[in-house]
Amino acid sequence: MSNKRQHILPQFYLKTFLTPGLVYRRGKHVPHIVPNPKKVAAKSYYFGKNIRQRKTIDKINSNIENRVAPIFRNLISNPRGIKSTDWIALSFLFANLFVRSSATIEEMRTTHLSFVDQVNTMSNRMMESLQKSLSEGKDISTFIDNSSLYDGPRFTLEQMNNEANIMRMKKSQLFVAEGLYSVIPSISECIRKMTFVILEAPRQSFFLTSDRPLSLQSRLTASRVGAGWENNDALGLISLCPSHALFMLYHNTPSIRSKMATIEEVSLFNRDIIRFAYEEVYSPFEYSDAFDWARGIDILKKKNPFS
Repeated sequence: MSNKRQHILPQFYLKTFLTPGLVYRRGKHVPHIVPNPKKVAAKSYYFGKNIRQRKTIDKINSNIENRVAPIFRNLISNPRGIKSTDWIALSFLFANLFVRSSATIEEMRTTHLSFVDQVNTMSNRMMESLQKSLSEGKDISTFIDNSSLYDGPRFTLEQMNNEANIMRMKKSQLFVAEGLYSVIPSISECIRKMTFVILEAPRQSFFLTSDRPLSLQSRLTASRVGAGWENNDALGLISLCPSHALFMLYHNTPSIRSKMATIEEVSLFNRDIIRFAYEEVYSPFEYSDAFDWARGIDILKKKNPFS
């Protein structure tokens, strides 16, 4: 049977940040202190219930976690000991972390609904223009369908609107998640081609994480807008634990590198984690930037103490 409380982020991952730790939530002026991550990033049947003999997404998450958690810990403690098979397993875990977060799921839903709205607007304008041309007796040959020149997949406006209607329904996150999970193999294949740069935090500094644990941005613009795993400028970042963080990027042949970060680098990394968060930031200790973010302050406009 499926668990009623389903974790959007793995407990084994959040445990190092929240045992105990603080949850900073957007709009809340006071962080919530938690003893453990048991009730954090968890929602009732978020990934659905059992359907006959079909595996639920929650079960898929559990299978990946149980298999790869020990390898994930080895990536932190002994990165040189990571084997080629471990590399493949890690790529699937990171792809899973990327698509399973509510941030990614809700963002995909919003993007699709916005796209369908734009298509409907364009369609209505075309129909109005066509009706006007017909009423004026003008030549309408420019409206002839040139679909014979197109060999790609075809989706009717009705099909797109039907999907949009499903996405507007309550609990429609499962419909969106199923589509996202289908691209896990493609994302993991990209990750396997990337170089891993592990940062170790110096004493008296630490990394934090969020409900978007693995974010993707452009190395050229430092923005998530337009970023793609297949793009040459792709840059993935994730805090592995409070003492270690990871950059993923394309650089020559795939490899794992480690370096001691400066306090400034830790601060800048954490700012990216915070500004890409969806609703919550998770920290083992109090953190001023997370506190400001929760209160709606643009942390990028704050003075950099290292400048």
